[in-house]
Amino acid sequence: MEIATLHPSTIVPEVLKKDNYERWSILIKHYLVAQDVWDVVEPRPTTEETNEMVWTKKNALALHAIKISCGAKAFDLIKNKESAREAWKELFGMRKVPVYHDIPRRHEFDPLDMVMPEERGLQSYLHDCIYNGNRRGVESLIYLFPRDQGIFKSGLHVAITAGQEDIARVLYRLIDLKELSREDYGFILLEECITKKMFEIALDLLNKFPDLATNIPPQGYIPIILTLVKTLASFVRGSRLGRWRLWICYSKRTYDLQSRDVDAREVVSFLCQKLRDLEHNQFVQNIAVEAIFLAIKNGIPEIAIEIAVEIAKAKKDILWTSTDPEDSRTIFAYAIAHRQEKVASFLYGHKAVKLYDTDEYGNNNLHLAAKLAPQFQLDRISDAASQLQSEVRWFKSVEEIVPRFCNEQKNKDGETPYQVFVKEHKNMLKEAEEWMKKTAESSTVIGALIITIMFAVAFTVPGGNDENTGFPIFLNTTAPAESFTVTPFTLFIISDAISLFTAASSVLIFLGILSARYAYEDFLISLPIKLIFGLSFLFISIATMTVAFCATLYVMLRGQQKEVIPITVLAGILIMCLVLMQLPLLLKNMALTPRRNIFDRKTATA
Repeated sequence: MEIATLHPSTIVPEVLKKDNYERWSILIKHYLVAQDVWDVVEPRPTTEETNEMVWTKKNALALHAIKISCGAKAFDLIKNKESAREAWKELFGMRKVPVYHDIPRRHEFDPLDMVMPEERGLQSYLHDCIYNGNRRGVESLIYLFPRDQGIFKSGLHVAITAGQEDIARVLYRLIDLKELSREDYGFILLEECITKKMFEIALDLLNKFPDLATNIPPQGYIPIILTLVKTLASFVRGSRLGRWRLWICYSKRTYDLQSRDVDAREVVSFLCQKLRDLEHNQFVQNIAVEAIFLAIKNGIPEIAIEIAVEIAKAKKDILWTSTDPEDSRTIFAYAIAHRQEKVASFLYGHKAVKLYDTDEYGNNNLHLAAKLAPQFQLDRISDAASQLQSEVRWFKSVEEIVPRFCNEQKNKDGETPYQVFVKEHKNMLKEAEEWMKKTAESSTVIGALIITIMFAVAFTVPGGNDENTGFPIFLNTTAPAESFTVTPFTLFIISDAISLFTAASSVLIFLGILSARYAYEDFLISLPIKLIFGLSFLFISIATMTVAFCATLYVMLRGQQKEVIPITVLAGILIMCLVLMQLPLLLKNMALTPRRNIFDRKTATA
């Protein structure tokens, strides 16, 4: 067994390359058998060899013989292998397997129409079809090799990882239930489906193997419920469909998003129902509470509430638990710190809260409400004034439910909740004041221009005045259409008056905003109410000014409807643009302006 004297030419006539594995493997096997070292590559059933030193020498000789008989590319595959058996298994993957090119694109296919390529394996061809989204190619392999479970199991993983959901569904139907239940295959497959948002397959897996929901995960994986929360953190918020999308169009992609959202909610419901088993299972208790913390942190209150509902049915006292790895806060305190109104209201409504608790830094619930909200929460609100209004509203709502002594209680830094609020929101107050003043100033300029124009128009009426009576010439002019209840001239006068008075009102309101006090409390109700009325009056003023303009054109161009209609349409577009720009700001301010306390127990328990 002298390794140093070996040379490739004494073992095989040609080193291993990409296309000669079959001939090479036969020759190298004969050589290793002749040298009595084949048993280290494929061990025999008996255990006659017990001397470790003898086995080590045999392994070294066999591994050396295999390596020097490889070409450059084959050697790169096994250069780090220390076992002859592992090296042999690795090189086995280079064997040549007959496969087929893609089939013609038609519904019915004939296997005889396919041609066999020279240097591609069955598995690599399947993977190529998957990566390229070639569903027909995958179906052709299924037709030809329907019982090859190993190939299609690996293909299913590739399809899920590559995000090819249609192909994944096809391959999933081929996998035997026994294969899915073997070792950790089902768990890993479920985890991959949820990560890639293939909730339809995930739901079917859970229905077939319900225990996957609460099983202890294999090493390197996390519980399924936590994987789901992390996935939905990016999916739920990103895939919610606005009403305008449903009004404007209804495409296949829109349908797919809605269908996937429904499947995701069914997976959530299934996993949450499994949490009813937590009463006698400490592992399930821990992951349930951890899932709530994770859902709160990622801004998914619906999941946190659904899990909390199931926990309350089984073991309500778990809702007082504080098992978050970052700090010792309870679920309620964590919801307050992360501005999760729905979760906090739910817990408060079910009396699952400790209102006077403090964390390890001495912060009570009001201290937590005083801290600045997470950035992703603030990014949902467009302007600084509305952000500050939301922060003040949250602080005041928590202040109303905690005991009075919490207002003056100091944390370990010696700060009261209000002092913490002032320190955390100092920059936001400056930005909110600046935004409010700029909005008021620009609106005041627009209102002043409208006042100037509409006041002048009121005394320079279209058509002029009658020299004898002094009345406007078009005062008694009737519209040609019988459907008009007022004359166009009367409509002009009414619109002009409304525009003038509402513009004047908006200017006065915005002047009041410019001269107002800018304290934190003022951003809760006082300033937002003024802004709502000011913008509303300005909106009405611009709209009625446009109506007055159209009425004037109608009066001046009687009988010339070809000229009047296009101008009226343009005016309608102007008003529509105004609605689209101003209405969201108005509605947002109306929604943020508080009408009741957030923590209304009657509302929370409803």
